[in-house]
Amino acid sequence: MIKTGRTLRILTVPGLSGSGHLHWQTIWESKFGFSRIEQDNWDNPDYSQWEKSLLQNVISDPNKTEVVLVAHSLGCHLVVKSFPWIRDVVKGVLLVAPPDFNQGIIKQDLSSFFMTKHYELGCPGYLIYSENDPHASAAYSQKYGLELGLTCVSVGKHGHINSDSNLGEWGAGTIFLNEILKTVSRLQPVLS
Repeated sequence: MIKTGRTLRILTVPGLSGSGHLHWQTIWESKFGFSRIEQDNWDNPDYSQWEKSLLQNVISDPNKTEVVLVAHSLGCHLVVKSFPWIRDVVKGVLLVAPPDFNQGIIKQDLSSFFMTKHYELGCPGYLIYSENDPHASAAYSQKYGLELGLTCVSVGKHGHINSDSNLGEWGAGTIFLNEILKTVSRLQPVLS
């Protein structure tokens, strides 16, 4: 938990296949003590099962602490589709590299994660995208982020912003998360 004038839980929400030991989400969990939303089956995602795990972790905290979610790839779509049920607890979101389901690159059936209409989330947040992400064009990412009411930021050419991108700790990402924490807490948080 981060104490920045109020207690916040920061939860990572990985995408398809989870986030391996070289993924920036895993590194952040280790370095900053963030917790992960775990799934029973990372390789065959089913929205209802993934949503159940997300809801249990976000809204079942007996201390009723507020949450900031840090999602990657398919985890972004999980957060967005589940948001009506968690909006009272989630105070900020960092969505990184959400895939475009129309690209056809991902072979699994992800139709249960699809939404026909998007809406503003109503909380501080960023949608971070790469100019050469094989799973989503920059235009798709910008449109999706704006529909959600998020600030959209390109980080240049870093593929899917995952382990294959060789970002290590991904210090640039912590800058965006710090901005969210600063807005949520009204204090300057320290993640370094």
